[in-house]
Amino acid sequence: MSNTLYLTNGDSAVGLMRAAGINGNIIPWQDILHEGPVLPQLSLTEQSESRARFLDQVGYGDYHTVIDGLRERDDALRNHANYDRVELWFEHDLYDQLQIIQILDWFARKNNIDTPLFLVCTDRYLGECQPDDIAMLAAYRVPIDDVMLSQVRQAFAAFTSRDPKALEALLDENLTSLPYLHGAIIRLLEELPSTESGLTRIEKTVLQLLARGECRPGKLFAMYQLTEERRHLGDLSFWRILMGLAGKPHLIDEANPSGGLIQFNFDMPVSPPFTADQMVSITQSGREVLAGKQNFLDERNFDYWLGGTHLCDNNIWCIDSLTGKVCRHR
Repeated sequence: MSNTLYLTNGDSAVGLMRAAGINGNIIPWQDILHEGPVLPQLSLTEQSESRARFLDQVGYGDYHTVIDGLRERDDALRNHANYDRVELWFEHDLYDQLQIIQILDWFARKNNIDTPLFLVCTDRYLGECQPDDIAMLAAYRVPIDDVMLSQVRQAFAAFTSRDPKALEALLDENLTSLPYLHGAIIRLLEELPSTESGLTRIEKTVLQLLARGECRPGKLFAMYQLTEERRHLGDLSFWRILMGLAGKPHLIDEANPSGGLIQFNFDMPVSPPFTADQMVSITQSGREVLAGKQNFLDERNFDYWLGGTHLCDNNIWCIDSLTGKVCRHR
């Protein structure tokens, strides 16, 4: 199928697909959609501009380099009619599921798509497969039909909504054509802060791990990964979360600090923003938050996004610790 456009989740998957003898134009759809704004009603061009600005702002890449990559993949999507078919090859985790609904929402908005669309979605991590395993995954290829496109449009609208209750409501909808999406939405909502502690799931996990003893950030990241049912977080995203916990009121700190808090450096975003011998520990404030004696909601400064929802000091959404429901804090 040499005249096929393949869209997948990253460079490692691209290399493995080529090693498996899959011929065609294989494009990585690289974007961390669970981090930063994904705004409603934007064109693909506008969304990519917004994403490039965010990724540049947080140090994940130079704006011009990032936007060039996003434009290349966007152009491939716009030129889908030049191919005999389009295939999406993705995984079951949050990172991939959000990419699937972004791509298919774009197709769902178009009229008279004549190019056949197919989805290969697996519960195996593509980047960890062998080339022979990749070739076998083609057996799981399914056609993308109008039912799937309709469900995707609903899902992407909920993800980009300014009200996270739209995501919560989506859990009651029929999403059977995308069997991994329901779990991905639940996992996304777990990154709202809890009313009990003010911590997101990842933040709480980090403090629980450090409560067992200090360790290096690299090992901490590996330990955290083992707690995820479907791993979706990259190391740079994890370092940013550590930065937030190291800020006021300092829930984590450098063990036996020689002076000052942990210093993270994003001048070189492809390098770990810590020193090899650095050790991280939980502070007394961190222990009090874990014990329920202090609530991080009362201290933290909010300025982050969950899809189209901007969590800021006058717009804080949480997960109610008693009901498990999304609620407005203030």
